[in-house]
Amino acid sequence: MPTVMMCYSKVIAQIDGPSFVRVNTRTQEMTPFYRATRLTDRKAMTISNDGRYVFTDVDNKILIHDLANCVDIYTKGEWQKAVTTAIPDGCERTVDLEGQIQVATGGSQGGYYTSLTQYPQFAINGSSITFSAGKSTTDWRKVTIRANNYAPSVEGYLALGDSFSSGEGDKEGGDWYESGTDEQGNKDTFAGRNLCHLSRRSYPYLMAVELGYLSTNSASPPTDGLFHSVACSGAWTHNIIGGEDNLVLGPGDEDTFKESDNQYKNDYFGQLSQWQPGRVKQLDIFDTNVSAGYSTEDNLPEIITLGIGGNDAKFGELLHGCILDFGQTCKQAVRGSVDAGNVAYHIAKLKQPILESYRSTKDANPDARIYVHGYPKFVQGYGGSCDINTLLNSQETALVEEGVEYMNAIVKSAAAEAGVVYVDITEILEGVNQCSDTPRSEKAVNGVMGGNDIGGFNQEWIGFLIDELRGTCILSTGCLGKETFHPNQRAHVKYKDEILAQTNQLTTLNPDSIKTALPIPDAFFGLLAQERIREMNSNNGFLLVSDTPIPTPGNFISYGEQANSVDILYKKSLPNALLKVYGQSTPTLIGEYEADINGVLDITIDIPEFMRQEPGLHEFHIEGINKYGEKIDLYEQVVVGYSNEDFDGDGVFNSDDSCVSVRNSDQ
Repeated sequence: MPTVMMCYSKVIAQIDGPSFVRVNTRTQEMTPFYRATRLTDRKAMTISNDGRYVFTDVDNKILIHDLANCVDIYTKGEWQKAVTTAIPDGCERTVDLEGQIQVATGGSQGGYYTSLTQYPQFAINGSSITFSAGKSTTDWRKVTIRANNYAPSVEGYLALGDSFSSGEGDKEGGDWYESGTDEQGNKDTFAGRNLCHLSRRSYPYLMAVELGYLSTNSASPPTDGLFHSVACSGAWTHNIIGGEDNLVLGPGDEDTFKESDNQYKNDYFGQLSQWQPGRVKQLDIFDTNVSAGYSTEDNLPEIITLGIGGNDAKFGELLHGCILDFGQTCKQAVRGSVDAGNVAYHIAKLKQPILESYRSTKDANPDARIYVHGYPKFVQGYGGSCDINTLLNSQETALVEEGVEYMNAIVKSAAAEAGVVYVDITEILEGVNQCSDTPRSEKAVNGVMGGNDIGGFNQEWIGFLIDELRGTCILSTGCLGKETFHPNQRAHVKYKDEILAQTNQLTTLNPDSIKTALPIPDAFFGLLAQERIREMNSNNGFLLVSDTPIPTPGNFISYGEQANSVDILYKKSLPNALLKVYGQSTPTLIGEYEADINGVLDITIDIPEFMRQEPGLHEFHIEGINKYGEKIDLYEQVVVGYSNEDFDGDGVFNSDDSCVSVRNSDQ
């Protein structure tokens, strides 16, 4: 009995040849809903989460069956009756999708032959079905069919994101942080520890009050039920969507949040109960299997706001490095340098995880209006007059301004591709940021702050002894508070006003998704960075394996005494498809490899001799067809060196080599 399992313990099955039935695995009851006119090899079946709609590919047709009025239910001992009796009249509500598929794939002349179908999947709310249809085994196209007159039942507002959404930096955080989100606990065991710093004066709370989703933000926790925020200071994109390997919930690692689905111990602290941020990945708030907030049987939120990506970009580490590089300009702030270029290149690579965060959020609640934003300029890079507690020089503030602008360009590009609403907050702090002429008491951004993130928010460091701190003040010791360079409560009023203004009070609908190229960064980051990102666009956004440029090798595939192979993993090809792997620069076929039945290519390739003979940057090129019939054209670049100590193999150690990446002329 072939079956396809879906949510709510419902499966569909083809039994005794032409009969199709729905089975409730909890009650062991069976409901027949369709009988094919002839025996057929089923290509695909699936069922919606609520068990009402079924997708089948039978009788050379692609059908949607509505089981809402099916009343003939057989117990386990009566299953045979489902095979021998006619399908009841109320259960024969079936729609043939062939015409809609023909339109979706180019009309009757270019339409795709509809009985070759794979990967059907209903939206979580049953409002649409997505699958791939093809004319042949190699010519496929992704198709989404939406239900007519679908009426969503969403209600309320949910906020997701990192510290700029949670309200980290509220100068009276001890009074305004939600109970259980400002707990030091034990850093080693994570017992009782949660530093999500969720402020009731953050912009989501302010918008919720203004729009009537929350009656007041003075009480803790929110009691109205229509508004919740699970934004958490320190969140990465990983803490929104989780990891590829579905890591089990457990204690996080404060210094490497991306290694765990949750940031803090999976416990409840304080009054927020299941709505406490940081204890599960944020999209688990929709998953009843982890006892999170929403149940799929309840109304989902109609509005979601999300700000994420700054921690992935390592803005905090970059700023702390510049702050602690006393009396000097940090190397990333040198205009046009390789190090400045690497900042832009790293930000460009974040488009994919940010895009995945947006898409996953939309998939979790396809009826929601989703509003995403980047980051405001918290310092004024050009022509600003920075306060003494900024501790950044003019080159470093220029780096911050350029970095924020480029980060927001990446966020905007990802939003367009995901089909969510982008809100531009880049300039909302103009005149009140750290380098404005506004008095310190009126500024909307904190300067450098000390402390242990649990008290002393008003003690900004103005005249501390730099010499005493040199070499001893590092991030891991808590020398710099996480509230440093974060918007305070005054900034969140500006957030609220700008977001509401740009979205017509959060009523703007999600736009259609549009494929976008990676934006090219400003000349501040150098010509090399611009060229590398143009190359990424020419390679459909596929990224380099190694972050390390050739002049400063460190992460590369070396040979000799080191490993001499590269692992390649690709998960989206057509099942059993043949993929060709070439070595560049002169294209040389290395071999043909077959993806497995799930479309996964997982291979280890020996580095070809022609790559070994010339240390430097090389490429692997993979081409084939993915599961939707789209061409795979993947370039993965690797840096090949002789050894970690002697990159170019000329006998001169890297530390003494004037030209690390190329053999010296006298060798």
